[in-house]
Amino acid sequence: MGKFSNGIFGNFYGKVGNVVGSNWRGIDYLRSLPRMTKNRVASQGQMEQQAKFGLITAFLSSLRPFIEVGYKKLAVKQTAYNVAVADNVKNAISGNYPDYTIDAAALSFSRGILPLPLDPAVVAAAERHVSFSWTDNSKKGKALDTDKVSVLLVNQVDEESEYSLGTVTRADAALDIAVPAGWVGKEVDCYLFVASANGKEVSNTFYGGKITIVE
Repeated sequence: MGKFSNGIFGNFYGKVGNVVGSNWRGIDYLRSLPRMTKNRVASQGQMEQQAKFGLITAFLSSLRPFIEVGYKKLAVKQTAYNVAVADNVKNAISGNYPDYTIDAAALSFSRGILPLPLDPAVVAAAERHVSFSWTDNSKKGKALDTDKVSVLLVNQVDEESEYSLGTVTRADAALDIAVPAGWVGKEVDCYLFVASANGKEVSNTFYGGKITIVE
Protein backbone atom coordinates (compact mmCIF):
# COMPACT_ATOMS: atom_id res chain seq x y z
CA MET A 1 0.00 0.00 0.00
CA GLY A 2 1.38 3.40 -0.95
CA LYS A 3 0.52 6.74 0.64
CA PHE A 4 0.40 9.84 -1.50
CA SER A 5 -0.85 13.42 -1.61
CA ASN A 6 -1.35 15.92 -4.44
CA GLY A 7 -0.15 13.78 -7.34
CA ILE A 8 0.34 15.33 -10.77
CA PHE A 9 -3.40 14.99 -11.44
CA GLY A 10 -4.47 15.69 -7.86
CA ASN A 11 -5.70 13.07 -5.42
CA PHE A 12 -6.90 9.88 -7.11
CA TYR A 13 -9.89 7.81 -6.01
CA GLY A 14 -11.33 4.70 -7.61
CA LYS A 15 -9.98 1.81 -9.65
CA VAL A 16 -7.71 1.82 -12.68
CA GLY A 17 -6.48 -1.59 -13.77
CA ASN A 18 -5.29 -3.38 -10.66
CA VAL A 19 -4.70 -0.16 -8.68
CA VAL A 20 -7.23 1.38 -6.30
CA GLY A 21 -7.06 4.91 -4.88
CA SER A 22 -8.84 5.61 -1.61
CA ASN A 23 -8.91 7.83 1.47
CA TRP A 24 -9.07 6.72 5.10
CA ARG A 25 -9.09 9.04 8.13
CA GLY A 26 -7.75 11.90 6.00
CA ILE A 27 -4.87 9.93 4.42
CA ASP A 28 -4.81 9.13 0.68
CA TYR A 29 -3.65 5.67 -0.34
CA LEU A 30 -2.85 3.66 -3.44
CA ARG A 31 -3.12 -0.11 -3.16
CA SER A 32 -3.12 -3.01 -5.58
CA LEU A 33 -6.01 -5.42 -5.82
CA PRO A 34 -5.42 -8.78 -4.11
CA ARG A 35 -4.19 -11.58 -6.32
CA MET A 36 -6.90 -14.21 -6.55
CA THR A 37 -5.79 -17.82 -6.31
CA LYS A 38 -8.19 -20.64 -7.10
CA ASN A 39 -8.73 -23.28 -4.41
CA ARG A 40 -6.65 -21.32 -1.94
CA VAL A 41 -6.41 -23.08 1.43
CA ALA A 42 -5.71 -21.09 4.58
CA SER A 43 -2.66 -22.11 6.60
CA GLN A 44 -2.99 -23.40 10.15
CA GLY A 45 -1.76 -20.09 11.49
CA GLN A 46 -4.30 -18.16 9.42
CA MET A 47 -7.15 -20.35 10.62
CA GLU A 48 -6.08 -19.90 14.23
CA GLN A 49 -5.91 -16.12 13.85
CA GLN A 50 -9.26 -15.98 12.06
CA ALA A 51 -10.88 -18.00 14.86
CA LYS A 52 -9.44 -15.70 17.54
CA PHE A 53 -10.47 -12.61 15.62
CA GLY A 54 -14.01 -13.89 15.12
CA LEU A 55 -14.39 -14.73 18.80
CA ILE A 56 -13.23 -11.31 20.01
CA THR A 57 -15.13 -9.24 17.42
CA ALA A 58 -18.37 -11.08 18.22
CA PHE A 59 -17.82 -10.34 21.90
CA LEU A 60 -16.81 -6.67 21.58
CA SER A 61 -19.23 -5.60 18.83
CA SER A 62 -21.97 -4.48 21.24
CA LEU A 63 -19.51 -2.62 23.49
CA ARG A 64 -18.28 0.01 21.03
CA PRO A 65 -19.42 3.05 23.10
CA PHE A 66 -17.54 1.68 26.12
CA ILE A 67 -14.43 0.94 24.04
CA GLU A 68 -14.48 4.32 22.27
CA VAL A 69 -13.81 5.95 25.64
CA GLY A 70 -11.34 3.37 26.92
CA TYR A 71 -9.16 3.18 23.79
CA LYS A 72 -9.64 6.69 22.43
CA LYS A 73 -6.09 7.84 23.15
CA LEU A 74 -4.55 4.85 21.36
CA ALA A 75 -6.68 5.31 18.24
CA VAL A 76 -3.99 6.85 16.03
CA LYS A 77 -4.81 6.40 12.32
CA GLN A 78 -7.16 3.56 13.26
CA THR A 79 -10.35 3.19 15.26
CA ALA A 80 -10.49 2.63 19.00
CA TYR A 81 -12.48 -0.53 18.30
CA ASN A 82 -9.75 -1.95 16.06
CA VAL A 83 -7.09 -1.23 18.69
CA ALA A 84 -9.19 -2.97 21.34
CA VAL A 85 -9.78 -6.00 19.10
CA ALA A 86 -6.06 -6.39 18.39
CA ASP A 87 -5.21 -5.99 22.08
CA ASN A 88 -7.70 -8.63 23.19
CA VAL A 89 -6.92 -11.07 20.38
CA LYS A 90 -3.33 -10.99 21.60
CA ASN A 91 -3.99 -11.16 25.35
CA ALA A 92 -7.47 -12.45 26.17
CA ILE A 93 -7.76 -15.79 24.35
CA SER A 94 -7.36 -19.14 26.12
CA GLY A 95 -7.33 -22.71 24.83
CA ASN A 96 -6.18 -24.38 21.65
CA TYR A 97 -7.59 -24.20 18.14
CA PRO A 98 -10.44 -24.68 17.43
CA ASP A 99 -11.61 -24.67 21.07
CA TYR A 100 -10.76 -21.09 21.98
CA THR A 101 -12.44 -19.30 24.90
CA ILE A 102 -12.30 -15.75 26.22
CA ASP A 103 -10.22 -15.25 29.36
CA ALA A 104 -12.49 -12.91 31.34
CA ALA A 105 -9.73 -11.82 33.72
CA ALA A 106 -7.48 -10.79 30.83
CA LEU A 107 -10.04 -8.73 28.89
CA SER A 108 -9.20 -5.07 28.44
CA PHE A 109 -11.64 -2.25 27.69
CA SER A 110 -9.25 0.61 28.33
CA ARG A 111 -5.54 1.26 28.23
CA GLY A 112 -3.73 4.20 29.79
CA ILE A 113 -1.68 5.69 32.63
CA LEU A 114 -4.39 7.38 34.69
CA PRO A 115 -4.40 5.84 38.20
CA LEU A 116 -7.33 3.60 39.08
CA PRO A 117 -9.27 4.48 42.25
CA LEU A 118 -7.83 2.99 45.42
CA ASP A 119 -9.19 -0.39 46.61
CA PRO A 120 -11.91 -0.91 43.98
CA ALA A 121 -14.39 -3.65 44.93
CA VAL A 122 -17.67 -5.09 43.68
CA VAL A 123 -20.43 -7.09 45.40
CA ALA A 124 -23.89 -8.41 44.56
CA ALA A 125 -26.68 -6.40 46.22
CA ALA A 126 -30.39 -7.03 46.73
CA GLU A 127 -32.99 -6.53 44.01
CA ARG A 128 -30.66 -7.45 41.13
CA HIS A 129 -28.17 -4.68 41.81
CA VAL A 130 -24.40 -4.75 41.63
CA SER A 131 -22.50 -2.34 43.91
CA PHE A 132 -19.11 -0.95 42.99
CA SER A 133 -17.07 0.95 45.58
CA TRP A 134 -13.64 2.54 45.75
CA THR A 135 -11.59 5.08 47.69
CA ASP A 136 -11.09 8.52 46.21
CA ASN A 137 -7.36 8.93 45.60
CA SER A 138 -7.50 12.32 43.89
CA LYS A 139 -4.21 14.15 43.46
CA LYS A 140 -2.28 10.88 43.12
CA GLY A 141 -0.38 11.33 39.88
CA LYS A 142 -2.86 12.63 37.32
CA ALA A 143 -5.90 11.48 39.32
CA LEU A 144 -8.58 14.16 39.86
CA ASP A 145 -11.84 14.08 41.78
CA THR A 146 -13.65 14.95 38.51
CA ASP A 147 -12.46 11.80 36.70
CA LYS A 148 -15.35 9.80 35.27
CA VAL A 149 -15.81 6.20 36.42
CA SER A 150 -17.25 3.62 34.00
CA VAL A 151 -18.32 0.09 34.92
CA LEU A 152 -19.28 -2.95 32.88
CA LEU A 153 -21.05 -6.21 33.70
CA VAL A 154 -20.80 -9.12 31.29
CA ASN A 155 -23.12 -12.13 31.31
CA GLN A 156 -21.22 -14.51 29.06
CA VAL A 157 -23.83 -17.28 29.32
CA ASP A 158 -26.59 -15.14 27.78
CA GLU A 159 -24.12 -13.04 25.76
CA GLU A 160 -25.47 -9.85 27.32
CA SER A 161 -23.92 -6.85 29.04
CA GLU A 162 -24.89 -3.81 31.10
CA TYR A 163 -22.71 -0.76 31.62
CA SER A 164 -22.61 2.72 33.08
CA LEU A 165 -20.44 5.09 31.08
CA GLY A 166 -19.03 7.99 33.09
CA THR A 167 -22.16 8.71 35.15
CA VAL A 168 -20.23 9.13 38.42
CA THR A 169 -16.85 10.57 39.41
CA ARG A 170 -13.85 9.37 41.33
CA ALA A 171 -15.01 11.52 44.26
CA ASP A 172 -18.40 9.75 44.42
CA ALA A 173 -16.64 6.56 45.58
CA ALA A 174 -19.60 4.28 44.75
CA LEU A 175 -21.97 3.20 41.99
CA ASP A 176 -24.93 0.81 41.87
CA ILE A 177 -26.12 -0.70 38.60
CA ALA A 178 -29.27 -2.77 38.04
CA VAL A 179 -29.36 -5.86 35.81
CA PRO A 180 -32.19 -7.70 33.99
CA ALA A 181 -34.39 -10.16 35.91
CA GLY A 182 -33.12 -12.99 33.73
CA TRP A 183 -29.66 -12.60 35.25
CA VAL A 184 -30.74 -13.73 38.73
CA GLY A 185 -28.69 -16.72 39.86
CA LYS A 186 -26.14 -16.29 37.07
CA GLU A 187 -22.50 -15.28 37.28
CA VAL A 188 -21.34 -12.03 35.71
CA ASP A 189 -17.86 -10.60 35.17
CA CYS A 190 -17.27 -7.10 36.52
CA TYR A 191 -15.01 -4.37 35.12
CA LEU A 192 -14.17 -0.75 35.91
CA PHE A 193 -12.02 1.99 34.43
CA VAL A 194 -11.57 5.74 34.85
CA ALA A 195 -11.25 8.53 32.28
CA SER A 196 -10.43 12.19 32.79
CA ALA A 197 -13.30 14.65 32.40
CA ASN A 198 -11.87 15.86 29.07
CA GLY A 199 -11.37 12.29 27.86
CA LYS A 200 -7.66 12.74 27.21
CA GLU A 201 -6.44 10.32 29.89
CA VAL A 202 -7.70 6.89 30.85
CA SER A 203 -6.75 4.09 33.24
CA ASN A 204 -6.20 0.43 32.57
CA THR A 205 -9.14 -1.89 33.20
CA PHE A 206 -9.81 -3.26 36.68
CA TYR A 207 -11.30 -6.76 36.76
CA GLY A 208 -13.49 -7.25 39.82
CA GLY A 209 -14.00 -10.97 39.34
CA LYS A 210 -17.23 -12.95 39.08
CA ILE A 211 -20.30 -12.40 41.23
CA THR A 212 -23.69 -14.14 41.28
CA ILE A 213 -26.75 -11.92 40.84
CA VAL A 214 -29.32 -12.13 43.66
CA GLU A 215 -32.97 -11.08 43.92
